[in-house]
Amino acid sequence: EIKDSIYKLNLNDKNSVIIDDTGKSIACFAVKENVVIDKKIIEELKMLSQKFGKKDIRICLHNDRENNLHNMINLIYKKEENIPHKHIHKSESYHIIEGRMIISIFDDKGTITDEYLLDKNDTFLFRIGRNTFHTTVSETEYVIFHETRSGPFPKDGDSILIK
Repeated sequence: EIKDSIYKLNLNDKNSVIIDDTGKSIACFAVKENVVIDKKIIEELKMLSQKFGKKDIRICLHNDRENNLHNMINLIYKKEENIPHKHIHKSESYHIIEGRMIISIFDDKGTITDEYLLDKNDTFLFRIGRNTFHTTVSETEYVIFHETRSGPFPKDGDSILIK
C-alpha cells in the first residue's frame, strides 16, 4: 500500500500555500517544489472559491510569478463577456479536469475562425500557439483545468486585447 504523499497540498495550511488575492484571480502559490494534486485538493479549491464569494481561483504549482514555467490548476466561472486576447511570445496548453470549456480562436479583426469544446471525456487537451487571439469560456457553471505556459508572469499581465 502506498501512503499519502508528503507533497500533497493543503489549501488551508499556510505552510503548504501562500494565498495572493491581489491579481485578477486569487492565486494559491505552492510553497514546496514537489507537488501532488488529488481530488481532495480540487474539492478544497471549489470550497475556497466559495469562501471568497465564487471568485476565479488558481493553484500555482510554481512558487512565484518569476518562474520560467507556470503550471496552474484554474477554476473559472461562466461569464457574460470574455474579451479575446493573445500572448505574443507564449503558447499555452489547457487540460480539462472538471466541467466543459469552449476555446474560440480569432483572426486579427475579431472574427471567430475556429472553436473547440473541451471536456474530460473526449477532447480534453488543447495547445494554443503564441500570437493567437483566443478566449476560454466555461460552458458549465465553472470549469477546472490545468494550464501550462512559459513565465515569468508580469504583475500587470502580458495579454494583448483584440481591438
